[in-house]
Amino acid sequence: MLYAVIMAGGSGTRFWPLSRRNTPKHLLTIVSEKPLITESVDRFGGSIPPERILVVTTADQVDAIRNILHGIPSENLIAEPMGRDTAACIGFAACIVRHRDPEGVMAVLPSDHVISPAKRLIESLAAAEEMVLERDGLVTFGIRPSWPHTGMGYIHRGEHLDTINGFKVFRLRRFREKPNLELAQQFIDTGEYYWNSGIFIWKAATILGEIEKHMPEHYELLSNIAAALGTPDEQKVVEENYPKFQRISIDFGVMEMAREVFVIEADYEWDDVGSWVAIPKHHPMDLHGNTVLADFEGVNASDCIVVGERGHLMTAVGVQKLVIVHTPDATLVCHRDAAGDVKKLVEHLQKIGHTDVL
Repeated sequence: MLYAVIMAGGSGTRFWPLSRRNTPKHLLTIVSEKPLITESVDRFGGSIPPERILVVTTADQVDAIRNILHGIPSENLIAEPMGRDTAACIGFAACIVRHRDPEGVMAVLPSDHVISPAKRLIESLAAAEEMVLERDGLVTFGIRPSWPHTGMGYIHRGEHLDTINGFKVFRLRRFREKPNLELAQQFIDTGEYYWNSGIFIWKAATILGEIEKHMPEHYELLSNIAAALGTPDEQKVVEENYPKFQRISIDFGVMEMAREVFVIEADYEWDDVGSWVAIPKHHPMDLHGNTVLADFEGVNASDCIVVGERGHLMTAVGVQKLVIVHTPDATLVCHRDAAGDVKKLVEHLQKIGHTDVL
């Protein structure tokens, strides 16, 4: 059977000051009236029942997510003691899926992406599941790039293997890290590269086998956890082993070394909502190109993104291409072209001890 594993452990530091430790990006209502994680769960629309949807998050976020996702059984809210990147998160979830269903197939999706129409996502997962059952490999999804994005990882496709329900399946040739502008344009010009969506599908047993092969120390810790699942010692064993995991992504730890890796060309609209500049894609602009989620008045202000609480008037005069975000205890002003560097600002605030606003 097919399980959905939704990864919800990050904080989304590029959305500071709205995103905080206690209100991470996937809990924000920045693209619709629903939190991003609710949108992610609702997207399945019953195609995967709630009892087969697992949400992996950190222990300090479990209560907040439980209060939002009322339909997900409590035992399906999987708490990591601390974040250890996606190799640990996915390995932990795979242990749980295999424990419940030794032949289980798991689709792994981030909690904070926007995908439309949902019907095409579900159809692509069905095509990928068919591929997994036939070839017992690792499948990821590639998004055809619409512009030379330098903040995105890329996938280089290999030979065309099959077309399943209208979705083209290729052998995956290589993962490529975030390129400079010139290289990103070269990627697009070849027609052989995709944006890396961060969505995967495989048998739980298969990904654990690949972790054993390429990350034996990781696998040893996962084996300790797997042996304790369903026992009185489960929580204790998880807490003892989790801090020992190396911080590494599943891409670096497994996908770049595994042999049977395939990429499906996804034809749905996809946005990773990576920074404040994603907001205009999901909200209307005024006559001056401003995207406003606040009480705002501007004079000669254009192409700005303005976010704040209702009841607090925000104003701007003679400015262009700014991101302005106001919260009760912190305000951000940055150029739109530097929105990706908000993460660096958060790191700076952490370094100088301004943790009260993080």
